[in-house]
Amino acid sequence: MALPPYLAFALLPFYILFITSLKSRQEIANLGNSPFWTSGIATENYTYLATHTGYFEHWMINTLIVTVVSTIISVAVVWTLGTTPCSICGRGPILR
Repeated sequence: MALPPYLAFALLPFYILFITSLKSRQEIANLGNSPFWTSGIATENYTYLATHTGYFEHWMINTLIVTVVSTIISVAVVWTLGTTPCSICGRGPILR
């Protein structure tokens, strides 16, 4: 019941970031536009990054590595902290 508001709050910055990446430069510069949607899809930002920057592939690989490693560390920490109280109470691990 409390999960949907939390998810909306947690994912809102990513949604705005994604929507902004699909806007044209003129639409981004116009502060009168709403940040929550775009009037059209413009892929010029992605095209520019892919064709005019030499490190785009390196940035993408670095982002993927950081994402995977931080997810693995987070899951390991949460798994350890989640199973410890059950082990102390004598009920054993959560999944058997």
